[in-house]
Amino acid sequence: MVIPRTLTADEFKAAPADDQALYAQGEDGSYSFVGENAGELRRGKIRVSTDLNKAQRERDSALQKLAEYEQKQEDAAKEKEAKEAKSTQDVKKIEEYWQTKMNREIKSRDEQINKLRNASLTQYQNSIISAQASKLALPEHEYVIKLALEKRVKATLDNDGNPQTVIYGNDGQPSHDTLEDLAKEMKKDPRFKTLLKGAEVGSGTTKPQKQPSLLKEEKPLSPLGSSKEQAAEFQHFRQATPDRLAKFLQSNIN
Repeated sequence: MVIPRTLTADEFKAAPADDQALYAQGEDGSYSFVGENAGELRRGKIRVSTDLNKAQRERDSALQKLAEYEQKQEDAAKEKEAKEAKSTQDVKKIEEYWQTKMNREIKSRDEQINKLRNASLTQYQNSIISAQASKLALPEHEYVIKLALEKRVKATLDNDGNPQTVIYGNDGQPSHDTLEDLAKEMKKDPRFKTLLKGAEVGSGTTKPQKQPSLLKEEKPLSPLGSSKEQAAEFQHFRQATPDRLAKFLQSNIN
C-alpha cells in the first residue's frame, strides 16, 4: 500500500489513530508524512496482530472444550434415561416396541394373503378361459381364442370371498354378460369365422362340409379276383381315398 506524503485536514481526521501518528502538521494546515515512527508503529501492529491471533486460538480452544463438555452432559443424560427406562420397566416404551413388532407381522401376513388370493384368482381365471377356449375353438386355434378371452374374462371375489367371473365389454368396462353371451358374440364375429367350431354358416364360423360318399352301395361287395391280397385290400374299399380307389380299380381291371 502506498502511503500518501501529505493529507488534508479532513483526510487526517478520517485516518486511523495509528496512521495519524505518522504525520505532522505543517504551517499551511496540511499534514506531511514523517517516517521516523514507522518502524515502531509497524512493530506495534505486529504485536497487536500476534495478540489477536493468540486470543482467537484461546477462544477456539475454549469453545471446543465447551462443546465436549455439553456432549458429555448429553450422553450422560441419555444413559441415565436408558437406565431409568430399563429399571422401571417403562410400560409405554414396551408397548411401542410390541406394537411395532405386531404391525410388521400383520403387514407381512397381509402381503402373503394377497399373494395367495391373487394366485388363486389367476388360476381360477385361467381355468375358465381354458375351458371356454376348448369348448369354442377348433383344436389348432385354441391359443388364439385364449388370447381373445383374456381381454374379456376376468376373475374377482364377491362379498363372501368366493371367486366369480366378470365379463368385460369391448370398451374395457365390466358388463352384465355371461360366458354364454360372450360365446354367442364371438360366434357372430367375422374375425373368428375360421377359428370356432359348431356355429352356423354366416354367424362368424363355418360348418365342416360333409364329404360325399365314395359308394352309395350299402351291401358289401365281393372282392374281384381270388387273390388273398386283393380280398384284404377290398375290405378297405369303402374307406379308400380317391387316388387309392383309382389304383385299386386299375389293378383289378387289368
